[in-house]
Amino acid sequence: MFLFLPVIIPIQINLHLTQWINENDDILQHDCLHVAVSNEFGNDPYQMILYCMSEWPSKWNVQTNNFDKNFTFADLSILNVTSQQLYMWSAPMDIVEDYQFYLDQLQNSNETSLSMQMYYNCTLPRFGPMCQYSLDMHQPNHESLNEILADYYNSGSYDQFLPTCYTYLQCNPDISSLCFDWSDICNNIIQCINGIDEEHCSQLEVSECKDDEYRCINGQCVPAIFYNDDIYAPDCLDRSDEYIITTNEFLKISIEPKFANDDLLCWESDWSNILRYTTSCLIRDYVKYWHELMFSSTPNSMTDICWSTLKCYLRIPNAFDLECFDVCQNDECRDIIEENCPNMFFMPPTPVLYGHIYLAYTKKYIVEQKIWTNEPEYICYDPQLCGGFYPYGTSLPFNNTICRHPKDFSLSSSSFIQDLITNAFYAPVHVELYKCNTIFRNDSTFCDKSSMYKCINSSKCISNYRLLDGINDCDYGDDEQWTTFNNLSSIKKSQTHFYCSETKTYMSRKVIGDGLCQCGVEFYQMCEDELLSIKHVREHISFPSICNGIMDLKPINVNGQNETDETECEQWSCNNSYTRCNGLWNCFDGADEVDCYPISLIHCPPHNHVCFSSETTELICLAKDKGNNGHIDCLGATDEPQLCNKLLYSSADAGFYCVLEDQEFCNTRYAICDEGILCGVKDSEMFCNRTESFDFARSDEICNEKNTPNLSDMEQLLCNLFIFLVEPKITHFSLNQMTKSINSPIKDNVNTVSISRMTLEPSVRCHRGIDVRVWSDNDEDLTNRTCLCPPSYYGDTCQYQNQRVSLTIKFQASYDSWRIPFTIIISLIDNSDQRIMRMHPIPRC
Repeated sequence: MFLFLPVIIPIQINLHLTQWINENDDILQHDCLHVAVSNEFGNDPYQMILYCMSEWPSKWNVQTNNFDKNFTFADLSILNVTSQQLYMWSAPMDIVEDYQFYLDQLQNSNETSLSMQMYYNCTLPRFGPMCQYSLDMHQPNHESLNEILADYYNSGSYDQFLPTCYTYLQCNPDISSLCFDWSDICNNIIQCINGIDEEHCSQLEVSECKDDEYRCINGQCVPAIFYNDDIYAPDCLDRSDEYIITTNEFLKISIEPKFANDDLLCWESDWSNILRYTTSCLIRDYVKYWHELMFSSTPNSMTDICWSTLKCYLRIPNAFDLECFDVCQNDECRDIIEENCPNMFFMPPTPVLYGHIYLAYTKKYIVEQKIWTNEPEYICYDPQLCGGFYPYGTSLPFNNTICRHPKDFSLSSSSFIQDLITNAFYAPVHVELYKCNTIFRNDSTFCDKSSMYKCINSSKCISNYRLLDGINDCDYGDDEQWTTFNNLSSIKKSQTHFYCSETKTYMSRKVIGDGLCQCGVEFYQMCEDELLSIKHVREHISFPSICNGIMDLKPINVNGQNETDETECEQWSCNNSYTRCNGLWNCFDGADEVDCYPISLIHCPPHNHVCFSSETTELICLAKDKGNNGHIDCLGATDEPQLCNKLLYSSADAGFYCVLEDQEFCNTRYAICDEGILCGVKDSEMFCNRTESFDFARSDEICNEKNTPNLSDMEQLLCNLFIFLVEPKITHFSLNQMTKSINSPIKDNVNTVSISRMTLEPSVRCHRGIDVRVWSDNDEDLTNRTCLCPPSYYGDTCQYQNQRVSLTIKFQASYDSWRIPFTIIISLIDNSDQRIMRMHPIPRC
């Protein structure tokens, strides 16, 4: 008997939770992969994500595997195989643990009850108890499961719309197939006909947080210590506890599932098909899908021929339906509508806004049209929920609603069909009709609270947080009047709104980071309500950033002296593990950047810089003592960075020194070699030709930290040499930080991902999950496909959203307890019968 023992450890794919008893058990997760999340940023916490199967393996009727070698536990023990070896050979964890238990029994009691249990020695990329699973995305250049998944999730082919459903709440019975998203619940927008999506949400609207808590914009309370603690790991569902300015800034994190980013709501700025965590974030695809469902079935009040003809005539939801060209020639469509349709009807038959706003037409309106239009004749609403419209307009009661002509609403939009149908409730009309969405009416339980504002001439009330937020919640817009807000006490104002110290005014926290500076620009080029992440650093310096050569902290007057993070630094080491070889001159003479470049390009003596000569544009060695000495030796004055550091608090990445027609200026690195013009430096064409394969305009993408191991020596040099500014950020101490040297590369299987891109099928099946091939019969080459889903999803394509509880805990231990090991067990207990539903131990802390 022979068992091949590999010398080189292959990729490990260890499946967990494979020993379920029967398929009727109430098992939440089974057949799972534990995967370490790619650590793209220094402050990313170490995370393990479970990808689990929702379908039961018996459905595929997997036949006995005669392809891969198999061994009994007895065979393995004779060969002196250890459980550690089984683990390294991608055996399922249940097999590994059972085998270790078997070995312990042999040693202690000579018990052999598990001796005939089978182990299959799988050949990559196969894995599983019987080697019945494989990953099609595996490529020969991959060195770990983490690399496989990082490439998979960051590939362009994964970037597509896959609708998901939250099935635990039945929204519109008229559209039973409509996929409702969890993020649509308690978002202050009524979308269900029965309003069930906003039921019991008053707890958030009227919530008042404790003194040691921070109130999110959506009303959620989180511990104050979590406020602005990690820009890439928000604790509020709406991300309002972190200074995230744009979607792109937040999306510096990987699209790979993470605990920190899968349970988040969309902002309005996210409606660009970029943020793909929840279905309703994908506005263009989601709305199209939503409207296809809205028009998918004939309403009870219409005949099939009336319904299909109306859709053709109004050109909704599809203006280019080929079947309509034959039906609607000449006046045939209108003739059919006149003969078969009711006198008045809603189109579509379900609400387009807030669960009660409909578009209505009369048959006469369509038949007598001289010029074609699909503009609705009426907008209809529940009169108990709306008011304050044009008082002299004609109203018409219809099906328990009041209908008015669009002109009575004083809307600015010129196309209601375009805005209400094509763009749904995310168009400007949504904002203009938002007063029809006020949830609280005539309810003293909520309206009498001091945290609520009562609208004038109305029974409505809203939270004080909604005052001055740019949206009319009250029928007559009094919630947007300064006189209303000024009636609040100073304490209430400070609790609900953002105070601008420069202008001494208040503003709604909803408009923070909207790209418009409303607080005024102060002396240090900071706007209080914009660039908040930088502002926070300017006021709260982190210890590793002190005396690093970059002035971050705004001056503080101490005993008559302006002190910053860069004063009194004579005894401070600027060359340390946080500054070494980071591309920036943190030391005045650049001592932290010497000996940092590949010796294959040019061999320099110790303690020398490498740069491109300002005279010849050739690579040269420059002694450390020539740095910042007032004489330019290097192209772009990379040896004289002080020349471009005059704007100490500027956020512009401008550090390439230029002289053009006797004018001195500093240019951004993105413009280097732009159209072959290089600040008038002679021989610039030679330099640009030499580096033409390097696209300076894409330098951020090319120089991304995760791509560093795959860059050529010249690319590494260009990335480091032309870094002029690193955005100020809070730097945390890390045990992983080490003194860097070009001669001692370090590769971490978790932190490093391949820059290569795989060839994937054009269609991605699994929403946020892993596509797995199931080999049901090796002899017949029969396979099926299923998905391993991350914790937030389940289903054969991860199309359903799980009910789950997300828990974030921060432990603060005293300085003298770091030697004490902690074991933490978290239990989820059902209060109805005191049943422990799930127990999760945290083994290392």
